Amino acid sequence: MGSTQQHLSLLDGSGDDVGIFNPTLAPLFAGTNKAGIDWLCPGCDTVLAIDLYVGQLFDLGIRCPKCEVIGIAPKRPPGQAIPAAAVVPPGRFLISDTINIAHASLISEQTLADYSTEVGIGIAGEGVKTDPTALREFAQEIRELLGVRYEKLQKSDLAGKASKTPPSKRHPLIVLIEEADTLANNMESNDESSNMITIDGDVLAELLWDVVLFRRWKNHPAFPELIQAITDVDEVRHTTMLLLVASYLTDSGNGVEIVYGEHGDGRIPDLRLRPSLTEYVGIELKTPQAFRAPKKQPIEYSQAVKEIELQLDKAASSKKGQLDPSSTGIVTIGAYSLSPESFAILKTAAAYVLQKQHGQKRKSHVAGVFLASIGWEAPARIISPGQTTYFSPTCNCELIQHPGYQGNVQIGQSEMPTFNLPTS
Repeated sequence: MGSTQQHLSLLDGSGDDVGIFNPTLAPLFAGTNKAGIDWLCPGCDTVLAIDLYVGQLFDLGIRCPKCEVIGIAPKRPPGQAIPAAAVVPPGRFLISDTINIAHASLISEQTLADYSTEVGIGIAGEGVKTDPTALREFAQEIRELLGVRYEKLQKSDLAGKASKTPPSKRHPLIVLIEEADTLANNMESNDESSNMITIDGDVLAELLWDVVLFRRWKNHPAFPELIQAITDVDEVRHTTMLLLVASYLTDSGNGVEIVYGEHGDGRIPDLRLRPSLTEYVGIELKTPQAFRAPKKQPIEYSQAVKEIELQLDKAASSKKGQLDPSSTGIVTIGAYSLSPESFAILKTAAAYVLQKQHGQKRKSHVAGVFLASIGWEAPARIISPGQTTYFSPTCNCELIQHPGYQGNVQIGQSEMPTFNLPTS
């Protein structure tokens, strides 16, 4: 099967804002995908690039050496990750020989800027205040996220609290809104006092991460689907953790895609990494109830082993699960409000489970178990009036590698396994 022939688009405008190659011969680019794409001049059908992968050229121009018509490569589809790529600035570039680009990607500066906007690169590092005004703004921001759904959820919550048989769990976002308003009121009522206000660090950390993460990903095409999901009481923390894991992996240099708009009975993971033009890594996120609540005592090692084994089998079974055994996958386990001791136990348990899988020669397509835990650093107190907030929400993220993994994909990780959400 040979490559498919497609025409580049005609240049619309002067082209001053895009990189344009001026080759003296054709084809300009030669790839290695014999079942890929041959790009043709839109004016005379000259082959300008041969055997390229889909997505190997984005939003760059080629001036045909025969008819001098300028063709433009397609734009990146919204939501699609960018593997390692060379970024070509605006300008005209004279090329006198065919370039073998193998598995390299070439993209425009605008393509990189659009992708960076989608995944919110640079947004999560902004300082976040925790004074009464900011707390009320956070609460209002979550209300606005929920939109018309907020009133319905609030009414349901009030009815539940007034019932003789209240529901076993309240909607997490309604609880966070209520707690933010209450804390703001307590801080203002204490503004003439030197007393310290003790706060629920688990609630405040979750509130701050929710606000920052939804801000960060608001320009992603999956965002409307994510907002729809968080109306479900059981999906809120899964969605927040999904965005946090996506943020961490993005900031560690990985091309990350949030999977959305895909439905059916097939194997559909929560995220995909795109290390190269030819590789995808499926990532399935699990946020088990056993790891969602604060514990006064560290989690038991036997419980951690049992839960990790369960989630690994759910996500990466050879017969079912979201991870396709024909390609690399990662099982991610998200936790809330675990102590550092408990997170260390999770790491040890995950390493044990994966070593056991290796001994049994199972799940060789799984690169590892990625652990992520939202928490905070003590002391969790706020001094009034208007003094420094001694509070640091944190997230621990670490990939525990599977010794039996038989693939070659390398996953980028931050040098620091812990990163903090700054407050000011």
